Amino acid sequence: MRQAYTQFQQLMQREAEELSALLAALEREAEAIAASDATAIESAAAAKQELLPRLEKAAAERAALLGGAGLSPNREGLEAFLAAAAEHIGDESADELNTTWGALREQLQACQLKNMANGQALEGSRRQTEQALSLLLGQKADGGTTLYGSDGGTVKSRGNHSYAKV
Repeated sequence: MRQAYTQFQQLMQREAEELSALLAALEREAEAIAASDATAIESAAAAKQELLPRLEKAAAERAALLGGAGLSPNREGLEAFLAAAAEHIGDESADELNTTWGALREQLQACQLKNMANGQALEGSRRQTEQALSLLLGQKADGGTTLYGSDGGTVKSRGNHSYAKV
């Protein structure tokens, strides 16, 4: 059983390295989004795509390790594995293992939050671009054209009044 804990520690160290690389790619992506640099956005997306299979492999290895220890490959199984660590590897090593797992979870959460923020920024940029195009084409976001009448109210237009020809 001691070997399973050693393998788990090594696996978490690899995962931490991969998550650090993922967070760095997400930071580059955020900078690229802020700068509207399509090439840098694509480069960051490619880096993320390269890292994801490695993270998925590590998750599969973790599940296999838990299964090999007779535990479910889920959160409950992992918690049981960590809870039994002191019995198999001693208090100090178990504390280190739990600390490493906590740090790994924090890294994962940081990646998730940065990825969500990047997604929201990209969505906001997309909406802004659509609104600008709609304005240039003389259309509302829903595709209709809105004009204002002499009374200040909105009037639906029947023609296409674009500000620019594409």
